Amino acid sequence: QEIINSIENSEIPDFLSKKLLDDLLNIDNNGTKFIVFEPINQIIELTKNDEDGLEDRQFVISSLSGFTNDFKNESDLVKTSIPVYKEVNQQYDFLTSEGKFFTSKDYDLADIIIEGVFDGSGSFNGSLKIYDESIKHTYINPRKKDARSDYGNVSIKLGYNQGVEKESIQNEISYGIIKDKVKNYGGLYIYRDDFRVLPYGRPNADFLRFEERRSKRAGTFYFSYRRMFGFLGLTRNANKKLKDKSSREGLINNEVYRAFESDLINFF
Repeated sequence: QEIINSIENSEIPDFLSKKLLDDLLNIDNNGTKFIVFEPINQIIELTKNDEDGLEDRQFVISSLSGFTNDFKNESDLVKTSIPVYKEVNQQYDFLTSEGKFFTSKDYDLADIIIEGVFDGSGSFNGSLKIYDESIKHTYINPRKKDARSDYGNVSIKLGYNQGVEKESIQNEISYGIIKDKVKNYGGLYIYRDDFRVLPYGRPNADFLRFEERRSKRAGTFYFSYRRMFGFLGLTRNANKKLKDKSSREGLINNEVYRAFESDLINFF
């Protein structure tokens, strides 16, 4: 009865129905819209622009952002937005409340760019751009080679910036722009067919343990998870052995995944 009463008392305001219908009736657009009435307090708390609950807000935003691979120009598969209406015509855009997610143009603001392909059997072939210098780079992980652990070709494009502005090639404005984005969304994401695989990219999803190694010996281990942005690209056809967990939260830690992880860790 409580559910029935809730439904009967729910009414879409005129201003909102126009916003909803304008897009859905456009023959060039298609998609799905969900409308949530009577949101639970936890959702309402996320829309507050104060320091209370900031960590929870950033965690949720980092989970929902980058649903498709915005690091690539051609990845505009799905446009995701989460507007919250507190009052008539007062729109709060949840996903951009902490700033917009990365785009392919953000690589122009990186001090270092790593781009190439891991072949699934321990080798990397690609290039490094360090400041203004581009060099070809190959690497072979000296692990045991076994066809059963071959995970297929995986592409990578990763941007990285220095921790202090004076060591960066960027000017003050450019450095500030990318620093803010990395603060909110930095990390190494995984996409399969350009759709995001969670939890990779979240602040607490340092699956290659960059920070653990830096805490042991920062002078030797250069890379920090908190300063990087970019993606590893999987496909359904090429990387069948890298399987998603049934919960859709991460990849199954099997022999193939451990080879994948080993190649990446040793490469960095």
